[in-house]
Amino acid sequence: MAMLALAPGCGDNDDVVDTSKTTGDSSSGGIAETDSASSTPSSGPTNDEPTTPETSGEPTITGNTSAGGDTSSGDFTSAGVDTSSSSGDTSAGGDTSSDSSSSETGEPVENCYDGDVMADFPGAFDVLEGFNCIDGQLIVAPGFGGDLTPLSEIRTIKWNVRFKAHAEVFDLHGLEQLRTVGGGFEIETAPELVDVSALAGLRSIGWFFEMDAPKVVALDLGSLEQVMGIEIGQGLLSQLDLGALTTVPGRVSLTSTALASLDGMATLTSVGGLVLDKNAALADISGLAGLEHVNDLRILWTPKLTSLAPLAGVAIDGWLEIANNDALVELAPLQGPSVGTLRVTYNKELTSLAGLGGFSLADEVEIRGNDLLVDLKGLDGLTEAKETLEVRDNAGLVKLDGLTALTAAGDVTIEQNAKLASLAGLSALTTASHVSIANNAALKDLAGLSALTTAEHLGLQNNDLMTTLAGLEGLESLTTLYIVDNPKLASVTALGQSLATVEVSFAITGNPALATCQAVTLHASMMPPPQFACLLNKMDACVADAFCNIPPDP
Repeated sequence: MAMLALAPGCGDNDDVVDTSKTTGDSSSGGIAETDSASSTPSSGPTNDEPTTPETSGEPTITGNTSAGGDTSSGDFTSAGVDTSSSSGDTSAGGDTSSDSSSSETGEPVENCYDGDVMADFPGAFDVLEGFNCIDGQLIVAPGFGGDLTPLSEIRTIKWNVRFKAHAEVFDLHGLEQLRTVGGGFEIETAPELVDVSALAGLRSIGWFFEMDAPKVVALDLGSLEQVMGIEIGQGLLSQLDLGALTTVPGRVSLTSTALASLDGMATLTSVGGLVLDKNAALADISGLAGLEHVNDLRILWTPKLTSLAPLAGVAIDGWLEIANNDALVELAPLQGPSVGTLRVTYNKELTSLAGLGGFSLADEVEIRGNDLLVDLKGLDGLTEAKETLEVRDNAGLVKLDGLTALTAAGDVTIEQNAKLASLAGLSALTTASHVSIANNAALKDLAGLSALTTAEHLGLQNNDLMTTLAGLEGLESLTTLYIVDNPKLASVTALGQSLATVEVSFAITGNPALATCQAVTLHASMMPPPQFACLLNKMDACVADAFCNIPPDP
């Protein structure tokens, strides 16, 4: 969970933490699962432990300043919370006889206790008698006795509220008058907490609201108008009311809850990050129909969700990950034009990528483990994948149609697509860093790469039916070449049409149908000669010249 900000005057101890917020892995299922596409606040409350879901390559999902609120500082006044103390003697035991009549706004005049309150023994709250405000942080630790009713007059806490890990808290009664928290509000591992209804009147939290209370069924934050982010995980939560929130600059993360719908989020229009992870009962996301912008969106391990249609029209500009949703059959028309990571992986029933055409630029694209996809239509707008394009482990994929606008990419990996018969969808690709075509059992040639002229690395391995390199006639130079273990490859002459240089490593070997003389001849035409080479293939007259001096992998 996110760590909380240091209150003024707080001494050095294990309850005082630094003020930087750190998140994440991807994750994946960037989610970073980011893998991230957005920047993290330079200061502000942080967390002892990462809260991102356990997925590979996970992104850091952070506040999007365009969604409202400057998240570049841990200064809670920037989040709209006035943390200034009221006038008068606010020291413990001071004169509390100041005017208690309501102000023009109808709110009681603030009378603040000056300092932090560490409640770890019975009677710790006695110092708050006569005060309705804490100008510091409130830490409720094991040993306080379990009774929060001495807090019943507290309306404002200028810094953080933290319930440390213990089993004494069963409810939060005593906090019914609390309206404003200037820092973060953290309920840390409260295994016996069942009732948080006392928070229904809370209006403003300057940083993140975080709750790890597995027995809480209902969370009413229906009066909350402002919060930097929300993180809820691990429990029986089936009712959630965020009915006054429209904008959350940071992340809203719901992990391992019992929510069946998101109706309580219907007022949200903009969120810095939205993570829905391992919510086994979640089948209805129509409560998100009013959402207009999400910087990072991750929907993971949600087995009952069949459609993302309520998200139609949502603009995404950071991280998009849709992964491991066993019943998902359709995506939604999402808006770009650019995205950091676009990852659609292991959705067993997904038959189409329709809806992703609004993205023209991406840093990373991964389409993996979607067994019912037959093509990549839906990615028709994509013109560049700056860092990576991975298409792998899609058992039903026959062609790459949908990538016809792609002209440039970083690392291109097309691997383990058992039915892939053609690379024709890559016909516009002219430039790539690394190209790896491997373990595609039905692929016969490389005709779809006919526009490729520039690459650093080319790897072709274990493509069972590939007989020729037709399609590579325009490739001019490489740093490394690796053509290995393609059992039916009989000709590499197409590669010799334009290729003049392989600077470092030249390996054409282990292809039993290929004459060794072809490999030796092609190698001899490289100027200057590559530093390393391995040339042995079918036994023929050139075997004596087929040396191998490539050093083994370390």
